[in-house]
Amino acid sequence: MQQITFQDAQPTEADAAMVMEWRNDPTTLKFSFHTEKKTWPSFLHEFCEQYFPGGRLTPLFALHKGERIGFLRFRPYRLAGEEGEEAVEVNVNLAPQFRGLGLGAEVIRRATELLMER
Repeated sequence: MQQITFQDAQPTEADAAMVMEWRNDPTTLKFSFHTEKKTWPSFLHEFCEQYFPGGRLTPLFALHKGERIGFLRFRPYRLAGEEGEEAVEVNVNLAPQFRGLGLGAEVIRRATELLMER
């Protein structure tokens, strides 16, 4: 089992630049719903304004041995027809150099635990 921890992302240029780099990776784009590359500075605005809506589900960086290896974004929504029931869409993007090492599954497992705690 890999040791995965989390760090809150911040609405800063540095965090936005890292996320945009990973998001624009050709493999990420190939498997994404939105396949267009993001551009600067419009992504900085999108990142700061849309990725941080407030509340308890702030975006996170996944860390392995203290190094950022991935980014997680959470989008809560209410279930149709279910009074008071919420679900959460989780977007995970691993840095290209950390793919294929078995870390993604552990990031998802740990993120699920974290969501259940919150």
